Amino acid sequence: MAKKKSIGKSTTTRTQSQITPVPMPGSFYGPNTITLSADMSTLYLIDGGRAIPYSLDAIGGVLIGEIKGQLTVVSALDPFPMDDKEIQSFSFDQRSVGTPIPTVKSAKIPTSRGQWNFLYLRERKQICVIGAVDIDIAIREGQGLEAQGYLFDLRESFINIQKIGNTIVFESLAITG
Repeated sequence: MAKKKSIGKSTTTRTQSQITPVPMPGSFYGPNTITLSADMSTLYLIDGGRAIPYSLDAIGGVLIGEIKGQLTVVSALDPFPMDDKEIQSFSFDQRSVGTPIPTVKSAKIPTSRGQWNFLYLRERKQICVIGAVDIDIAIREGQGLEAQGYLFDLRESFINIQKIGNTIVFESLAITG
């Protein structure tokens, strides 16, 4: 580790190997996946035992795609325009078991009263966003939770994900050559 000399308090310079994520001992090098932090402001790419963070609060958010069965995540360089079109959500309860979750091009999910996460369906090349809102009210009043879900197809598009205030916005963007 290289040391810098300065007047007063000394500082330590980090080398690249110290800040590069390294696999955990005995980790599995298989297909990767993604997840959200508990506060839903950070997306983690889980790959080879590493959890690589990407901020959803950054301008432009993140882009998610698929290459040869593996998820890819990068920080967006520019903000993407968001359409103000009506977003349809899918809700299910005990009566709708077996009802497929619809594939959508965009979605807006609230983060202030709910919890959401991802599921990567590798064989279908789809990302499923699933979660519930008003969890505290449902528990307090003894009601069942109403889960909601969205599917995004990664075969011909990638997904831009941004957190804007208390909402996470998803937008499928066509892959162009």
